[in-house]
Parts: sequence; structure tokens; C-alpha cells
Amino acid sequence: MPAADTRGGDPVQAFTAIGRIRPGEPYVGDMGGGFHPIRRDVDFLACHAAPVRPLLDRLDFTRGHVSWGIVFRRGSFAVSREDFLTIAAAMGVREAVETSQG
Repeated sequence: MPAADTRGGDPVQAFTAIGRIRPGEPYVGDMGGGFHPIRRDVDFLACHAAPVRPLLDRLDFTRGHVSWGIVFRRGSFAVSREDFLTIAAAMGVREAVETSQG
């Protein structure tokens, strides 16, 4: 389970960052110490954290799943436009909602 600190701490069950993936292919990053994760370039949006639990029944990728946390263990996955807007609204991101209308 994700924690508030890399060495442990309180569990975090919240959306803490949101952004749009830039065009381009994934690439191997170098985080030092032999850690080379796959990365994508992202344009992050200003936001505040939003707890996951109040959104579980509103998101297509978690609705009806008893073990909803397993979804988040995937490295990355596509999120529908509707789910993105639901999460963005919960995080106080007006820009995403305003630019996605239409």
C-alpha cells in the first residue's frame, strides 16, 4: 500500500497528482542506484489531494470491484474521459473540466 513516506508512514489512499500525458513513447529513466523505471512525460495540473473512497462507485475502473486497490497496482493504465473529469473535479482542477467540454 502506498505510504506518505518512502520508508513507510501513514497509508495514502488519495489521488495526489493529475496531468495529461504528452505525445511520445515511454522511455527508461535513471533514478540512480540501479533503478531505471519506465517514464512518460506529463503536463501536471495544479490540484489538491482527493480521497479515493468517495469516488469508487463513480469511476468506471473501480465501480463494482471488491478488490478495487488492485487496479492501482498496474504501472499505468488509460482512464476514460469521464473518469478523468470526475477525478479532476474532486481535485479542484477547473482547467481540465473547462478544456474538456464539447
